[in-house]
Amino acid sequence: MGVAAADFNNDGWVDLYVTNFGHNQMWRNNGDGTFTDVTRESGTDVSGWSCSAAFLDYDRDGWLDLFVGNYVDFRFSDQKKCLAASGAEDYCGPLSFNPLPNRLFRNRRDGTFEDVTASSRIGSEFGGALGVICADFNGDGWVDIYVANDKRPNQLWVNQRDGTFKNDGLVAGCALDQDGIPQSGMGVDAGDVLGRGLEDLAQHFRDIQARTETVAIDLPFIDEFTSPSGDRIFTHHFVLAREHGKDSRERVMGYASIKNGKISLINFVSVPDPPPEGSEKKK
Repeated sequence: MGVAAADFNNDGWVDLYVTNFGHNQMWRNNGDGTFTDVTRESGTDVSGWSCSAAFLDYDRDGWLDLFVGNYVDFRFSDQKKCLAASGAEDYCGPLSFNPLPNRLFRNRRDGTFEDVTASSRIGSEFGGALGVICADFNGDGWVDIYVANDKRPNQLWVNQRDGTFKNDGLVAGCALDQDGIPQSGMGVDAGDVLGRGLEDLAQHFRDIQARTETVAIDLPFIDEFTSPSGDRIFTHHFVLAREHGKDSRERVMGYASIKNGKISLINFVSVPDPPPEGSEKKK
């Protein structure tokens, strides 16, 4: 289903972690053109249905840890019968199955990993992961984790710098689309798309009209305040660079508020692209 490549044991040779429908595999590079399956001895044997994985140094100890994104609990021995709107038999979508918890493994620096899924809080929320990307999204020097889910809200796991993570996907504006609806998140990447020195997200998904879009999300500025009634309210600005096919591109800005876990879109308008660097008129 997927693969992550990195040097997990710091011997200078790139190793492989392969995700599968069944058991995943950790392949240690022998440095001579061959690999050894060290899945069991490394403590990274995950069974079920894993789609994505990523190596990251979340505790900044110089050794790569491992995040594994799991999909849904599908079994050939217990297949469901699903129908289309017409009544004809159809395949079952992701919401027909329970999502599987994702896993986080901390590198012990001796060739083995410790399962810290529970203690890190990564296992507290999950939604059928298809994609994952790790980057420092809030600029604090610690690596965070973004998980793209299929038809369920995405997660933005912000590193709390103490071995734990907090899901800020909703308040950061990347858990749902601009209408407050979960996407079918698939491939995802990160980079400074808008040239502001900040990590942006690019996610590929298919909406309910089967229209393919790639959306680059510039993570927002967030203002938090407490209303007179005691409600915590988040107001934030965000920018989306939306690609519709090969040649059509739209850049839009939104202003939204989140109150008690519900998103309320205040404004959503098209905005021009920023001028190329150095194109300002000289006075």
